[in-house]
Amino acid sequence: MSKDLKHHSSRPRTTTDPHGEERPLRVVTGGQTYESLVHGLVRREEAAARQVYGLFGERINHLVFRLLGVDAEHDDVVNQVFQNILSSISQLKQPQALEAWIVRVAVNTVRNEIRRRKRRRLFVLLESQPESADQPADPNAQLFVRSCYRILDSMSTTDRLVFVLQIVEGYTLPEIADACGCSLATVKRRLARAKARFKKRASRDFVLSDLIGEPR
Repeated sequence: MSKDLKHHSSRPRTTTDPHGEERPLRVVTGGQTYESLVHGLVRREEAAARQVYGLFGERINHLVFRLLGVDAEHDDVVNQVFQNILSSISQLKQPQALEAWIVRVAVNTVRNEIRRRKRRRLFVLLESQPESADQPADPNAQLFVRSCYRILDSMSTTDRLVFVLQIVEGYTLPEIADACGCSLATVKRRLARAKARFKKRASRDFVLSDLIGEPR
């Protein structure tokens, strides 16, 4: 077979997973795979860093917003996520798991940020609402969001994370366990505790009590 025919062969490239099974390489853009993208990041290639931002920037922005709410330091936290990705990329042993690993880095970055702020007010809900579909402009909706985040402020860091990832973002329990770096049993226990705390506090809140159908 000529070089040209080999180059244009339709046979997908493959990689071997930890169990010794061959799987197709995931192509992200322009024929590039997660393997080649991770290799570029390890080599500190600027093009690879830009591509990661293009692929995952919107998702990380969204995830940080959901975990922190409207926050004055949102952009700084997002930038820190990407710095952590670049500085720890060599720890990723399975490039095909890049997407899940990036979510885990984002969650860990937010966790560390929350802990860093524990001696001051953790979450800043700005008076002026930026133009975003995620941020309600209606005064009643703003009041509702503020009430929710007051309850989230009272939770431990990990309880808050699992609550938001499951209730707000719709992550599955295994996905949360992977993102938070803990066991499925731990996620279930923390989620049950967070739900119970939220329900108890919401039942006493003027804004939220009607939502859960219980008197204050």
